[in-house]
Amino acid sequence: MTFEFDGKRYKQASVHQKTWGKGLIHELELAETFREFDWPWYMPTVREYEVMLDEIPFEEKKVWCTNADRYFESAEAMTKWIDQPSLVPFLDYLAEPDRMRFPDTVVQRMIGRTQQADGTCFETFRRMNVWARK
Repeated sequence: MTFEFDGKRYKQASVHQKTWGKGLIHELELAETFREFDWPWYMPTVREYEVMLDEIPFEEKKVWCTNADRYFESAEAMTKWIDQPSLVPFLDYLAEPDRMRFPDTVVQRMIGRTQQADGTCFETFRRMNVWARK
């Protein structure tokens, strides 16, 4: 059996938390709004997956991470990716005017951080691969 997961390494995830996650939540004074929020993204390391697989009696197993970086063809394409599904978990917690302010700030910062001279937006992605044979 083989599984492939989209994900980012911890370092990249921490960049996003500062760009538009927990850091932005505090900056926009929304900490109380998100007090009960269950952060939806967690990407285990290769080692953590290996430890999980060690608990199952597979004859063979392998875990590896591959680079899946991508260029979005425009800021509009990047915006669509951010809007769906990245921001969806946050929206139920937000009331006006924060329901617009938060996503607008996220999009503005992400485009500012990722946009290249040619108008494309570069984003780092990592794909976690898990293969096992019983």
